[in-house]
Order: sequence, then C-alpha cells, then structure tokens
Amino acid sequence: MLAIGCLWYGALKGQPVQVLLSRPIGSPDGYELALVTTDLAATPQRVIERYADRWSAETMFLEARHLVGVGQARTRTKRSVQRLVPFGLVCMSLTICWYAHHGHPTADLAAHRARAPWYRHKQTVSVADMLTALRRALVAAQYPQGHPDQHILDLFPAALLSQLNPAA
Repeated sequence: MLAIGCLWYGALKGQPVQVLLSRPIGSPDGYELALVTTDLAATPQRVIERYADRWSAETMFLEARHLVGVGQARTRTKRSVQRLVPFGLVCMSLTICWYAHHGHPTADLAAHRARAPWYRHKQTVSVADMLTALRRALVAAQYPQGHPDQHILDLFPAALLSQLNPAA
C-alpha cells in the first residue's frame, strides 16, 4: 500500500487529495487499485473501508444507467427531471422484487451456462438476467397460450429476448 498526497487538477481545480495505491502481497509490479480521497486525515485503512461500503451502491447506479437507462431520457421541464431518476430506480427495484418472488435462478443460471459454456464461474443471477426474465414473462403474458396470435412468439427467440437493449 502506498499513500501519496498531491494536487488534483481539472474538475477539482488544484484540490489537495490523498491517493492510495494498492496491490496484493507478492505482486511483481504495478498497482491493481487506486483510490482518491479529499479527506487528507483519513488513514489508508479507513479509505479502503469507505470504498468497500460504497461498492454495492456504486454498482447499483452503474447497472441503473447501463441496464435500465436511468438518466438517459431527454427531459426538459424541471419536474420531469426531478422524477426521472427516482422513477427509473423504482422500476429497477420492482424488477428485483418481482424476480425474488417469481424468478427461477437455478434454471436461469443453467440456461446462461448452456448459452455461454465458457462462463462457468457465474454463481448468481445478475440484474441483467432478472430484466431478461421479466421481459420474457411480459411477452408470454401478452401472447398467452391459446391466443390466436400464438405464432407471434416464434418471432421472439430466446437469443433475441436475452440480448435486447435493456434500456428499450
């Protein structure tokens, strides 16, 4: 672990920061993790603890932007801007709750491994997997069995449903 005090130019306009560089013990060279904080009094251990505490929130926001499209709509009024991100986060939360009650993680993982046999280390379903399952359930509900247009489901093969743009 290496801690360096320096100035961060650009967005922070010469703000004093502390940079922590870390790598596993025994690594030959290079650092695997770089953390920057404006808290100059924080110990390296405390900075790493904060980083670990924030990790789940940061990945949630990343998935919300990339998978659900939170923040991508082009809105103009102040009220719609204020509602956009919370609405997207509620939709993502509802998807996760729906999957917790109605999803089939074991079957979804098996299907994923069958589609991508090189990806063997996947142990749990992701938010993208949950969105795919919800999309499939919505299409199946829209075109139930016995419906005169049942053949329309043939237009939606499994590969298409699992590779649709999640923000769509």
